[in-house]
Amino acid sequence: MEIKGFDKEILNIAYQMKLVGFRWDYRIGDLFTKDLSEVHIVLDIQGECDQAVIFDKSNRQYSPGEVVWLPRWTDCVDWLKEHGYQKICVDTKPTYSSVEITSELKGFVNGIGKTDLEAIYSAIVQALELEG
Repeated sequence: MEIKGFDKEILNIAYQMKLVGFRWDYRIGDLFTKDLSEVHIVLDIQGECDQAVIFDKSNRQYSPGEVVWLPRWTDCVDWLKEHGYQKICVDTKPTYSSVEITSELKGFVNGIGKTDLEAIYSAIVQALELEG
């Protein structure tokens, strides 16, 4: 399934988010990819935590730990605020977007990408790398 806004580059940044420890409280309607080529939507969830199974529109089953989550812009903003980033500024130019996030305790991070979503994913990767 092709969903606008999820090209190969943004899928790769989402994969980097997973590699640096991004954890997502998934729910029905969330987007994910298994192989970085096809985007799926969660249509059903059975079980909880490590025993959970998610289902896509073809009724295929996935373990939440084996997929790469693709949170929406507003979900990313909420996630950042939950992790101590109070100030989130966006600067959109004709050829790129920049997202600056600031925390009094954690400092400043600037994510850059072709789109606002790609930029905020990049900022999340940097924030998680700083947290170690």
